[in-house]
Amino acid sequence: MPRERDFYEKIMNVVRKKYPRAYVRKIADRFSRGIPDIVITFPCKGEGRTLYVEVKMVGEKCSRLQEEEHEQIRRACGTVVIAYGVDDVMEMLDVMGAEA
Repeated sequence: MPRERDFYEKIMNVVRKKYPRAYVRKIADRFSRGIPDIVITFPCKGEGRTLYVEVKMVGEKCSRLQEEEHEQIRRACGTVVIAYGVDDVMEMLDVMGAEA
């Protein structure tokens, strides 16, 4: 059975390979409840943009605390994606105009 930890690594490795100028870090740990798992800052039309990634295994849902945190990020004009697969992250980066 795949673990979330393996999923984090896969997402970060795929993003780093396609977008080598991106800053990609796992930011959540067992002590930081509610905050998204991964942050990706990347160039887009001469500016930096940031995507927060909440990693979920198929069938899992965000907790109330996570949803509240995501709402705070969105109110500050941030972007959050719930990732059930690497494709969810890559699609959002494409929609946001990430540059390699």
